[in-house]
Amino acid sequence: MAQINPAQLKRRLLLDQSEKVMKRRIECSDAPFLGLFGQEFDRYRDMRQAVVEEIRANPTSQGYLHHLEQRPALFSVWMVWHVMKGMGQDGRFSLYPYLQAALGMTREPGQSERESLWKSFRHAIVKLGLDPSPVTTGAGFMVNEYLRQVGVPLAWADDLARKMLAFARSAGLPDDDDPEGIASWQLALDAKLAAPFSQTARKGLALDTLGYYTRVFLRVRNAGGQAIDPTHALEKAMEAALVATVTGNDGIRRAAPPYVLLHDGILGVFLPGREEGEWSVTIDGGTRNYRASADDRFAPIGIALPREIEIRDHLSRQSSKIRLWEDQRSNRLLVFAANGRLKGQAQLEQTEALTLPPGDYTILSRFAPNGQEVEEVREQPRIFMFSLFLHPGSKHVLANGPAQLSLQAESQVFLNWQGDGRNTRDGTEFFPDDLSLTVEIPPDWLAFGGRDYVLSLTAAGLGARLEISITVNEAGTVLVDIGAEARRAGWAKGFARLLAELRRPNEVRALQRSAVLYWHGLLSVSDGLRFKCEAPPVNFEPMISENVVLSGAILKPGNGTGRMLRLVFRLGDQRRQVLTWAIPGVFVEVESILDGGQSQRISRPLGSTEVVSTISAKQILVTASDAGELRLGDWSQPVDFARRPLKALSAAFLAEHITSTANTLSYLNCRSGAEIPLLNLVQPHSVSGIGGEVKDGQFEVRLVMSEPLEELAITAQELLSGDRVAMRLLANRTEWTGQTFARARLMVLNDEQGGYQAHACFNLDRWPSGAWVFRFDGRLRGIWGHLENARRDVFGIGLAWDERRQAQRSENFLAKLDALDDEQALVVLQRVQEALLPCYALESWNSLKWLGDAWSRLVMRWKRREGEALTALTDMAALQPPDNSAASWQLQMTVGAVLPRLFALPAREYRRVNERPSSMLRALKAIATMATSYPSVFPDLIHPVAATGFSNVLAMMGGANPKEFVLEQYTQGLGQVDSYKYLFQLDDDGFLPGPGDYLGPLHLRHALRSLESRYKAGLSGNELRRGQAIGLCQHACRRLPRIEGTGTPSTLLGKSPFMNPWPTTADAVDEEVTLTRQHLEGMGHLLASLAWACRLDARRPGTLETWLGRVNHMAIPLQGPLSYLLQVGEAAFSFYLVLWELVLMADGGPASVTTTAISANQATQFGRRRLRAIR
Repeated sequence: MAQINPAQLKRRLLLDQSEKVMKRRIECSDAPFLGLFGQEFDRYRDMRQAVVEEIRANPTSQGYLHHLEQRPALFSVWMVWHVMKGMGQDGRFSLYPYLQAALGMTREPGQSERESLWKSFRHAIVKLGLDPSPVTTGAGFMVNEYLRQVGVPLAWADDLARKMLAFARSAGLPDDDDPEGIASWQLALDAKLAAPFSQTARKGLALDTLGYYTRVFLRVRNAGGQAIDPTHALEKAMEAALVATVTGNDGIRRAAPPYVLLHDGILGVFLPGREEGEWSVTIDGGTRNYRASADDRFAPIGIALPREIEIRDHLSRQSSKIRLWEDQRSNRLLVFAANGRLKGQAQLEQTEALTLPPGDYTILSRFAPNGQEVEEVREQPRIFMFSLFLHPGSKHVLANGPAQLSLQAESQVFLNWQGDGRNTRDGTEFFPDDLSLTVEIPPDWLAFGGRDYVLSLTAAGLGARLEISITVNEAGTVLVDIGAEARRAGWAKGFARLLAELRRPNEVRALQRSAVLYWHGLLSVSDGLRFKCEAPPVNFEPMISENVVLSGAILKPGNGTGRMLRLVFRLGDQRRQVLTWAIPGVFVEVESILDGGQSQRISRPLGSTEVVSTISAKQILVTASDAGELRLGDWSQPVDFARRPLKALSAAFLAEHITSTANTLSYLNCRSGAEIPLLNLVQPHSVSGIGGEVKDGQFEVRLVMSEPLEELAITAQELLSGDRVAMRLLANRTEWTGQTFARARLMVLNDEQGGYQAHACFNLDRWPSGAWVFRFDGRLRGIWGHLENARRDVFGIGLAWDERRQAQRSENFLAKLDALDDEQALVVLQRVQEALLPCYALESWNSLKWLGDAWSRLVMRWKRREGEALTALTDMAALQPPDNSAASWQLQMTVGAVLPRLFALPAREYRRVNERPSSMLRALKAIATMATSYPSVFPDLIHPVAATGFSNVLAMMGGANPKEFVLEQYTQGLGQVDSYKYLFQLDDDGFLPGPGDYLGPLHLRHALRSLESRYKAGLSGNELRRGQAIGLCQHACRRLPRIEGTGTPSTLLGKSPFMNPWPTTADAVDEEVTLTRQHLEGMGHLLASLAWACRLDARRPGTLETWLGRVNHMAIPLQGPLSYLLQVGEAAFSFYLVLWELVLMADGGPASVTTTAISANQATQFGRRRLRAIR
């Protein structure tokens, strides 16, 4: 045995002691990177000198391998410390010069030496309980092993904390128990880091796969900006950056980033639920806009091979770009994790293997791999789907002929959740009680890292953190029964995010983290959405859940009128989880992208007709509660709706399967055997021109089309008598088709300019006189469809025919209208109004202009006599365009704009208004009810929060009548009511406020949201009317900025009529959104002011005329812009009609006493007491 001198002995004893100290520091720290321990060499010079001398004794790579084997803690940290101190600091980013310095060598290590060093370094990491790089092949994998351990140098930690804080203020912060959310947030942060931020630090952040730096930042911030452990170097560095921030009230919200999701074989974007804001999704240059909602939302992409998606959050102004299909070649694929999130893209014959974490994957591929069981999910272009499981460190080769692609699983711990996963309507996955977790350790870890581990389980709100000692078998796996362990620990029954973390014994550092949504105590879910629980969930919130009742330990659908069943669980002080399904039954929705990019999802009655085309981006969304089969012609697809309640079908895909004999999409219930028609699908048939003329006793209609018309269906109505004619004409028949009034035939000829001309000829010998409107449908390629142009404008034509068998002049027709008595005139007005509902193509309108003249003459008959025809006029004032029109279409003139005094009648008059699904009609009915039941209007008719606006609210509790309304007090009360539950109802496109809702937060939120959504839906058209309306609103804001007029209560004099208790700060949105809000506020101001003038006019005649005179801008005709505003802002105008009626009814005349405002706290308490009474 070689003799060692005393100096050597002293050095080695010091090294042995230093190894123990360093190991202990590593074991007691949660830091996953060795770079954070390099400061020990700065603190202890004798330790550093001993290492230098030991290396100097044998300055070779072989000698260093021996050091790593003997003292892995000291000598692995030594290597990393040198890289951290040098790399990138001097402008050089080559790794090996710094390793050369660490090893004391006179040259850089050669390739074989590098490989040996990497293996020894990796083994040392595992011995120390650290997580090595999961990548063991490919470009730069050895370099990344060292850089991963370097992490972010402490010198840059405070700068990183400042970057994180700045990013959090716009993007929000993820939850600590959401590993996937942390990874997404950190990836988005990385994209924002640019010079002068250290590239070495940025690389360390990018290699932080478990989000350690974000978790430390969260920990320090949540502790008030103070380091929890004063000896924790990284916490102290971040504390320095956060010390100036009031972290408890910094306004930073929870981050919930959207992401690309594969949901039931459909590619889309998952938009997490939140209370406000808007998303835009740009797909290959085409932008779609989605309003945020309380529910999570799955937005199908609807394009077969999208190349790039950009998702932008208008609230935070953050955006992310995701590459999908690089091109349309048939060698590409996309890889999705078990939860549906996109994990990678690849192609056959690429030079490097696609490296993925171990897991269960679903792959969308342009090719069917050799020997792989696949499902063809699309015919043109062909797309296949198949599943693949990758164990840690394993490799799988996909081949198509001779071409190959390797998929390499990373060598890392795998936490594999296994259970009967359930999906909500829009793709949120959760697991019931029967849940297990398989822990799998990579094979190369077993020899160095041992087989004993500790599994930590955390479910906030259900119980204390659970620590389970586990031992993996020889294959490196162990199965843990989550439900059994939770029961053994005495966890409460409820819903939570379940976080699993794997550690080595006696260490705090996590080797792997994974989380799922877990319902502890949920035993089963039946087809009828009956959730059988072991015990009622402790964090279930019945007051804000919807359409669900708790019966014992069973949650089941209630008797509500809504179509949705929503379960809401509280996951913490600021967190809720919403689970949404359609109630038992079958439902169909259509999601369309409007011309302006706005997304619109509309419910369709079963059996209704829907227009689809092969180029349409719309989606047909089918929801059911029982497993079944969807059918269309010779196409069918089984769907397990019990597990995945929503099925999205591309309209373009369905259009390809329509035949001349089969155009009905149906649902076959596998349990009952009943087949239910869902939609009758028709295709639009493009018409480029239309014309009509009377010639030689015949009326000829000419249609210009790109394809030959096979058959034409005609419907015609005479407006004075109401007579209708319907006929079908087959093309190019030699004989005439005879009908009651006429004979007709259809000839289709080649057009000299290309395409075809269809000539429909009507013999007018027996055709009745009158004003006729013709509408057309056509059959092409055996398929019936509407005749329309690219803008979906309808093709119709008019014929005014007199008793002498001649074309009638419009003046003569209008003279006949004057001769009608009131009853007849009202019936004809209703027919004319119905004829004016569609949007006609410009070529058609030339023959139908007389409809507008007729409408104006018939409406003006009722000026100053509105009350005599109140029922019919209000019905027409509330009309909206047909469902199948373009979303941007609006009626050019409305009854309410021409006869605004319709809204200025005495309240009792509105008892004659019909009860129909319209904001306007419901508001007028509410005014009538108020007149007969006042002051007993709270809470059955008017929401109790409206009472907080009255100065004597405390006396009202004792039975006093309301008096002296204070607008600021009411606005404050609205803003203080918890309106979380109302957000669900706002997302229901069919919802309208009713008794009990009026003047509450739901009513006003609905009014504001309706104004915004209708405004945005019309952005692709109405340029002239919209511009005039915006100009009129700006003029009105200048001329009438405040409430005024004889009879105005003193508490309202000088106040702005428009209010918004939920404003968004200007610096939180981009310029486009700010401009839109300015326009919407201007519209809201004008509508609120008009409503005030109307209700005051009912008490002070002449008020409305004065108002109209003051806002009438000579450069802007009033009736056109008002028609636009009363359609876009129907709900807002209706809200203010009810509000001002209550205010004036309570006032009874001009106020003479200045009110004393009560405290906001008192007002809110009254509202809350009454809210509890309602509940």
